[in-house]
Amino acid sequence: LSALTSHFQSSTLGALSRQFSTQMPLSRSEILKCIGDKPISEDKALFERANDVTKSVYGNKVFLRGIIEFSNHCAKNCNYCGIRRDHPDPERYEMSQDDILETIKWAHEKRYAGILLQSGEVGTQDRVDFVADTLKKARKLTGDKVRYILSLGELTDDQYYQLLQAGADRYLLRMETSNP
Repeated sequence: LSALTSHFQSSTLGALSRQFSTQMPLSRSEILKCIGDKPISEDKALFERANDVTKSVYGNKVFLRGIIEFSNHCAKNCNYCGIRRDHPDPERYEMSQDDILETIKWAHEKRYAGILLQSGEVGTQDRVDFVADTLKKARKLTGDKVRYILSLGELTDDQYYQLLQAGADRYLLRMETSNP
C-alpha cells in the first residue's frame, strides 16, 4: 500500500489531485493532461474535483428542466427521423403561442430552472419571429428565474442573434448523423 501511495503522490495524477484539493482553477493544459489518453479509473480525482466545484456553485440541489416540443413540423427529410417531412404517419401539430406560454407559466410555478423549446426544423423567418415573440412574452412571465434553451435546427447567424436578443440563454443544435 505504501508503494502504491508513493507512486500515486509522484504521478501526474497525484500532483493534479493535490491541486484539486485547493481552490485554484486548472489551466487548459492541466485539464487536457487530466482527460488525456488513459484509463477511466485514473479520472477519479478529476471527477471528484468537478463534483466539488459543482457543489460549491450550486449546492446539493436538483434543478428541474422541461422540454416543450411545440411543433413536429419539419422541413428536413432525414431518413431515420419519425417527424421527417415525407413521413406519412405522424399526426402533425403546432402549439399556439398561448398554449406554449401557459405551459411555461406552469413550469415556472413548479420551479423549473430551465425550459427547452424544441421543434422540427423549420428555419423560416416567420418561425423565428414567432419563437422570438414567444420568448419575449415568456421573459415577462418568468424574469430571469428560468433559463431558455432553444432547439429549432439550423438557422442563419442573424436568426440566432435575433433569438438571443429575444431572451434565449442557450441553443442546442442537434448533430444526429453525418455523411463525411
